[in-house]
Amino acid sequence: MATQTILWTVLPAGRVTEGALKGRLKVSVVASPRLTPERANERELRAFPEWLLWPRTVAEAKFGLRIGNTLLPLEPLGPLAGQAQPDVDLWSQLFAPETPVDGFVFKDMSRVNLRSYAVRNVLGLARKYYAQLAVGATSRHPTLLPWSSANPALRAMLIDMGAPREVGAERQGGFARFFNDGDGGIEQVLRNSVFGPKSKYSGTAAGIGVDRGGNPVNGASFPVRVLPPDWQPPNGTPDTELMANWASAAEYTLYQADRFYRREPLSADALAMRRPSGKDIPPPPESQTLDFHKRLASYSDYPALLRRLGVLLDFVLPAENPIDQQVRQQGNAQGTMQLDLRWANDHDPGVDGCPATAWQADSQRFTARPRTNDHHMGMLRLGGANDRWDQSKRIPFDVYQVDPDGTALKTVDFVLSAQRLIDKSRKSGTDGAVTYTTGDDQPVAALRAGGIGVSRHGRAAALAFGAASSAAKDGAVRSGAAASAGIALFTEDVLRGYRVDVQPIIGGKPGRWQSLCRRQGAYQIAATGAKLSLPADDEGYVKGASTTSTANPASGADPDDHYLHESLFRWAGWSLVVPRPGRTLRAQDGDSGVQAEVPTDVTDAVAAADGNGILTSFVAAKGSLPRLRFGFAYRLRARLVDLAGNSLDVDDPSLGDGENELEVTQPVTYWRFEPVDPPVLVQRARASEGESLERMVIRSNYDADPATFLTTGAFADAIKLPASADFAYTPANERHVVPPKASQTLCETHGLFDPMFGSAS
Repeated sequence: MATQTILWTVLPAGRVTEGALKGRLKVSVVASPRLTPERANERELRAFPEWLLWPRTVAEAKFGLRIGNTLLPLEPLGPLAGQAQPDVDLWSQLFAPETPVDGFVFKDMSRVNLRSYAVRNVLGLARKYYAQLAVGATSRHPTLLPWSSANPALRAMLIDMGAPREVGAERQGGFARFFNDGDGGIEQVLRNSVFGPKSKYSGTAAGIGVDRGGNPVNGASFPVRVLPPDWQPPNGTPDTELMANWASAAEYTLYQADRFYRREPLSADALAMRRPSGKDIPPPPESQTLDFHKRLASYSDYPALLRRLGVLLDFVLPAENPIDQQVRQQGNAQGTMQLDLRWANDHDPGVDGCPATAWQADSQRFTARPRTNDHHMGMLRLGGANDRWDQSKRIPFDVYQVDPDGTALKTVDFVLSAQRLIDKSRKSGTDGAVTYTTGDDQPVAALRAGGIGVSRHGRAAALAFGAASSAAKDGAVRSGAAASAGIALFTEDVLRGYRVDVQPIIGGKPGRWQSLCRRQGAYQIAATGAKLSLPADDEGYVKGASTTSTANPASGADPDDHYLHESLFRWAGWSLVVPRPGRTLRAQDGDSGVQAEVPTDVTDAVAAADGNGILTSFVAAKGSLPRLRFGFAYRLRARLVDLAGNSLDVDDPSLGDGENELEVTQPVTYWRFEPVDPPVLVQRARASEGESLERMVIRSNYDADPATFLTTGAFADAIKLPASADFAYTPANERHVVPPKASQTLCETHGLFDPMFGSAS
């Protein structure tokens, strides 16, 4: 027989800001179903009668809130605030009786290998050595060859990053050794010691509940399948044997960054694809049909829709309640709260799981309580974060503006290329095996400005600990309603993402805080085209931690390998939640079998088949976005978004202008790091024989200048030949010298279009 579990999560939602209820505490309640079919004929929604018309089912429930020993009645906020009520007709249009239902499957992310790399360390290395090279090689590229006379800064950089070293008469090291994926290679070492259930690293996850003081308790120990972000010298530490595989912190950092993108072993077929023949190209992956759980989860990006479907409910607490009483007496308060459900129909209360939620409150804020130091009263704790890349920082967050991925990959490529040149130059012979066209001076990789972003040092390990805690809570939920009551949820357990704000600092004066997540949307039902009456102006959010894995297990990659970037978000001058305006290049197959590209206006309607039943389109709210410009300083902050889509408002009075230094980054001036391209030569006429863009040719004779020579009979006869038909002959050979091309985005970031744009409002 089909079974179900409904997890009811109650979330602090601040205070009512206007109207007759102004100042009253709010909570949001999220219903999360777990439907489990037992037989084949139960794999449709019709096997779960309560969910055929859920808004009608939930209308039979009466909600209360238990705080300590006090049970408070909850009053629905919707009717009092004039909000639209749960809509049975809308539910029926989106969830038909034949909607497929797969059994709910919990993914335990504490049992996978989490691979990452330290953004802080990569950019710290670049800052350290590029600064030394800028001082020591001001007018020319640094000298690489001969290696014995190499630029001291370049030599130190390459040795630190893995170039071979001479130890006595022996040659040791070389970054290329990390590409040995066979037995005895670094990959096998890590599989045996870190990336597996027998990892040498272990940790204690947070338990499912709290102690008498309301603080989280410790849970069970578990293997942490994550490589530490920082290298430790092999001098007697517990992981000495492992860390001895790397000669320096720089080598360790670059290995992790390179392995983050070198995910699949190169097979013979993969090597052959470097020169593809166009045959045996695999088809694109098929789109998946979303079952009930996945479809409902996909609506999490649209909180207003969840409210219309009745799986997200808002309530207000009575004017007199224990929370406000504690705040008036002490200035702030904290505790746990738990939902109390009473049903007027024959609903089985044994399927309802009601975990407690840890909360904190003061006179202005009412939020979930954090378990770690990463969060503070509904905000990301970004105080002190900057882009100075001091590797001894005591805070986990950094601001970055140099593209960390490009920096890491280009640096690894440069190290490998330099290592090959050094090896060739050491071969016997006057000049070794280095070609005469290879210069002794070699430039390091050019960096690139990538927008302003925030990264979290050691994010993979933090995710592993959070995942282990979630797994323990899932086990309690599966044990039944009584065990669910012993669960306590903290900020980290109900965090869905972030809403990011930016404050430009112009002329030394801070401007107003502006959200990068405001959007204006339109919604319609895919099957009928009917438009939904939902609030058009709201805020999206940047999703929290998500990993990627190898799409093709047949390639030999470990399916347990998951990859997590340390970057939380990055602002490149546009909204974080809507696409830039413009068209998209889409593939088009012609009769010749050669793929072409066609500019297309892409909408959700293009990919509506097997989707979630809703078509949406979003644009940035007019006048909501600040301008990202080189030479200007900016500060950032991030508001936490919970499972209900709730967060502090961008203009919440408690945020002020950024006076709370725990929640705001330090000012960061945005600079250009891309090199300035040289001028471009453009021909003024068609080329003649022997001529190229950079080789100029004129024709004359001892008795004729160029103009006269072109009129001689011999020359006139020569250009009549078919071989000369495509050439042009002029008495003067000239070139235009023009500025190099630049992208529209680069020009915009330089502010070149600002006089034409006018005011953003």
